[in-house]
Amino acid sequence: MSNQEIYTFKLRKIQTDQFAIIEDAFEEEKPVTMNTGLKFGLDEKAKVVMVSTLFRFKHEKQVFLLIETSCFFELASPTWELLQKGDTIVLPQNLAQHLVVIAIGTARGVLHSKTENTVFNRFFIPTLDVTHWVETDITIS
Repeated sequence: MSNQEIYTFKLRKIQTDQFAIIEDAFEEEKPVTMNTGLKFGLDEKAKVVMVSTLFRFKHEKQVFLLIETSCFFELASPTWELLQKGDTIVLPQNLAQHLVVIAIGTARGVLHSKTENTVFNRFFIPTLDVTHWVETDITIS
């Protein structure tokens, strides 16, 4: 598959799977780290690919802020057929990275909205180099 292919899709749905602020776990002076997670899903009947991102803000091992969101992308018929390999979809690396960038940006906006006017609004999802998240084509069954 050429990197010059044009893939047609629509963002059909955004879902907040998890959101939590654990105020008792937050300590103002402690250093903060962020853990991330990424998963892909597939709805063959609807021709939809799901990209789910998870972000945990924590002090050492104690999570104080958690957000997981999913973006559902409907692939247009020509794109679906191009990417379909039997009962799987193979997302080319460049397309998978693009969908991940959209999903991360969506999570960033949801996090901002849910923490607006709180002390937790200063924690945000930074810009991330998704080339380290998606290093190959993604096969989804």
